[in-house]
Amino acid sequence: DTAIRVKGLRVPWSAVPLGLLGVCALGGFPLDDLWHAAYGIDVTMWSPTHMLMICGAAFSLIAAWLALAEAGVGFRDSRWSRVLHFIAAWFVLAGLSAPLGEFRFGVPQFQQLYHPVLLCLAAAFAFVPTRLVLGRGWAIVLAVFTFVPEALQVGSGSGASGFVPTRTVGIFLASAVAVELAAVIVGTENRLRFALVSGLGVGTLGLAGEWWWNQGAAQPWNTSLLPSAVLVGGLMALGAAVLGAAYGGAVLREPGRLPRSAIALATVAVVVALLLPLPRRTGNVNAALDIQPVASGELVNVTVTLDPPDAANDAHWFQVMAWQGGGLHAVDLHQVAPGTWQSDEPVPVGGKWKTMVRLQRGDELMSAPVFLPADPEIGAPEIPAVSRTIALGGEEQYLMREVKPGEATVKILAYAIIAIVALLWAGSFVLAAKRIPRFPVVRGKLGYLSSKDAPAQTAAMPPTTAINTLRATGARARSSSRG
Repeated sequence: DTAIRVKGLRVPWSAVPLGLLGVCALGGFPLDDLWHAAYGIDVTMWSPTHMLMICGAAFSLIAAWLALAEAGVGFRDSRWSRVLHFIAAWFVLAGLSAPLGEFRFGVPQFQQLYHPVLLCLAAAFAFVPTRLVLGRGWAIVLAVFTFVPEALQVGSGSGASGFVPTRTVGIFLASAVAVELAAVIVGTENRLRFALVSGLGVGTLGLAGEWWWNQGAAQPWNTSLLPSAVLVGGLMALGAAVLGAAYGGAVLREPGRLPRSAIALATVAVVVALLLPLPRRTGNVNAALDIQPVASGELVNVTVTLDPPDAANDAHWFQVMAWQGGGLHAVDLHQVAPGTWQSDEPVPVGGKWKTMVRLQRGDELMSAPVFLPADPEIGAPEIPAVSRTIALGGEEQYLMREVKPGEATVKILAYAIIAIVALLWAGSFVLAAKRIPRFPVVRGKLGYLSSKDAPAQTAAMPPTTAINTLRATGARARSSSRG
């Protein structure tokens, strides 16, 4: 059947993931309240309860394209159908890009390796079905449509309320070109081959484009990300491209074009690529901070002497960051002598500013305070901007001073719920993708037409009439087989 029927109520299969995503997103609110009651205010975007709400809302955009497909709306049916399919493709890219806000907001609290890995996920999964469903050139159009408005918004100095405008996290254009080139070189008929070549292109040419773009980011990419960004990002791109091809096949209502073993391996690749950058450790590094006031004392120059002296030689970032005082400053440190680093420019202290030295190398994320204001509501005293020698500690104690120790029960419950929900989401998409196609179809001038049951004369019919004829033909065939 084309839908779930409950007491006369017809529920489309595409509504299963859509509804489940919405219900779980709403369920994140009481869980988030429980989380805050147990551990205090959590200001990171990627806490389990925040991700449940954010991903539930963002990924519902991905289910929208399946709903359009289940409704039988073909890309070439009309001008409006083209617009709807393009919007649906943009929904997929926008939904998968939502978690990248962790890097967009300028104070990331997770490994920088996640930045290229998530870009590869969004690009590969979105552009492969865009090329399959919309056709030649549309992946590039989608990339331009996504990137240009964001770039203009940041360039104008405007941003979402409460957020400091920073550079958009990805350009996407090189990845779109890579997918279009894959279609030209190997074609799209062999879906697995097209997906693998597209994934290889996203993980190389696409990643190179993002590398160039992110030289101007708040936390610029540097060679310390190599070879991890290529290996883990490439693994993600390959897996996401295969899953994107399967998703595109569901939108086209063309089942069985990819081997199940390939889809299973692609799923494993995506999961592994998401887990590899997860650890956040603390290294054994001491820092002597020399704080020198500038002018009125509201700005200071920071000099950091590290022990061991080579502690920051292969850092992903080594910066003095100041935020929450009316702006965002991410100031790089440059080496002036072995083990001694100096800020490129003065940074603000005093008032509501939170100013810290931050070091990330590999899977180690460490920091030391330069200045932190008093926070009477949580009983945290001011840490004044004075010279000191201090061991670099785990970032949570400074970035999230509001967090308090709590029972492990809530944390275990939250992560268990997230794991179960992730499995339910994945299962609902698989179910919808498998149940939507009632019969193999091919894409023609009039939209979706049956490759087996359609009478030849449907080619001359209006799209709606042709689709209704196909449905009636399929119904008669099923009735005949039952008889």
